[in-house]
Amino acid sequence: MNLIYHLLKTAQMIHLLLIVLVLLQNDAILVSSYFSPSPRWAHIASLIDKRIYFVGGVINLIDYAIDNAYLDLSQNFSTNSPAFYEVETLPRSLNMSFTSAEVVKTKNITELIVFDGNWLDPKKYYIYTCKTDQNKLTWFQNNDAQSGNPGAKSYINTVIDKKGRIYFWGGFRNNTYLEDKAMYIYNTNSTSWTKIAPLNSPSPRFSYTATLLPDGRIIFIGGVGHFYPNPEADLSAILIFNINEKPEDPWSYESAKSVVALGSRRGHTAILASDEYNIIIYGGHDNFTRPANPLMVLDTKTFIWSVPIVESLPNDLSVLSYHTATRYQNLMIIAFGLHDYKSPDFNSSKEIRIFDISNGTFKWLQNYVAPEITETPSGPGMTETAVGPVTTEPSPPNNLGLIIGVLLASIGLIFLGSAFVFILYRRRSTKANNIQGNATNNQVIENSRFQPHLSMVVPNVSNLATEVKIDSTFHRFI
Repeated sequence: MNLIYHLLKTAQMIHLLLIVLVLLQNDAILVSSYFSPSPRWAHIASLIDKRIYFVGGVINLIDYAIDNAYLDLSQNFSTNSPAFYEVETLPRSLNMSFTSAEVVKTKNITELIVFDGNWLDPKKYYIYTCKTDQNKLTWFQNNDAQSGNPGAKSYINTVIDKKGRIYFWGGFRNNTYLEDKAMYIYNTNSTSWTKIAPLNSPSPRFSYTATLLPDGRIIFIGGVGHFYPNPEADLSAILIFNINEKPEDPWSYESAKSVVALGSRRGHTAILASDEYNIIIYGGHDNFTRPANPLMVLDTKTFIWSVPIVESLPNDLSVLSYHTATRYQNLMIIAFGLHDYKSPDFNSSKEIRIFDISNGTFKWLQNYVAPEITETPSGPGMTETAVGPVTTEPSPPNNLGLIIGVLLASIGLIFLGSAFVFILYRRRSTKANNIQGNATNNQVIENSRFQPHLSMVVPNVSNLATEVKIDSTFHRFI
């Protein structure tokens, strides 16, 4: 009975291990020690090599997010458990939100230049030196280029060209619309400012998106400005600033068309698709209401809006505002943000959402698979427009190594369990045989006392077996 009991226990253990293997294969169990950053919105996201660095932001109307992290794009992960790693930031007292940032990369160093939208100190901005081989970010303030500084601007989006020039326009300060229509250009090589203010400059906006095309046109979409009677900029009103035109006449205007109602948009994001002429916008809100079509595409050749069909998109998905969008290869990676803007508690998100935008198709992904590439794009303008080869459709994370390890451990445990049961069985059999042998010898000795020493008597085998069986019951080992 004891042997059967141990065999049953071994079978139960094997069954449990098989269940664990099945769950691992289906990604139902994720073994991870990833960092869990605070939810936030109005933060910074910058792509440097194979990492997206997330800095600053606000959790609600009172608390700032002081923990910074990066998302590791060199490894597979599930959006339920993103590969976040904490980044030490010095000094700790910096609270950045509603700011703009651009990545500048040279042969020797990579810098994340952040123009702080601090409302109390309009002359402050920081240059952030990022050493990607260390999980530490050290800030220092650059005081060499304050001449011509336009002052703090919040709720803006900047772009950087191939020459390392960063373009600023519009913005918001101290709860006031900025009347300044000028375009400000910061040269990262000379640390100097240039101001362009032609007569045909449009009214400034804030909370818009700015996307630089390869031909030098900056496309401004949405936002809020000095418009009457509705200050919200309609998605049909596209502003264009051409960096290659003469400073006297760089601005132009396009009226975009669409088969669906466009409405206005603010707090949204925009990235340039891999074809380098389609702009993909996501999220935001339409005059404090949920937009009818959170995901839209603008063809900058025809200036026609379209609404793509997204495969596997959850029906109950909330719309995010003041999030970030980063293009890495043929994926659009949405991070953090504010759930449905009119939420009374300002419900900040800590989600990572991923769209596969390859070949003009869109698909919602729950699992990220690191693409195999020989060279990682980075440098000016690559934060939202990283260019790389077309990748195949991502599949669930590869847990093969983990599964093989668990399988080998299971085989080892099964072997040890079987060996234990076998040894236990042999020991019991040996003890039982010893007991039987001792009982037989004792019976023979007892019978020999009543027989003449010169005569040979053969004992009754059946009676002896009975005696041994009865006698062995008193020598049973438990």
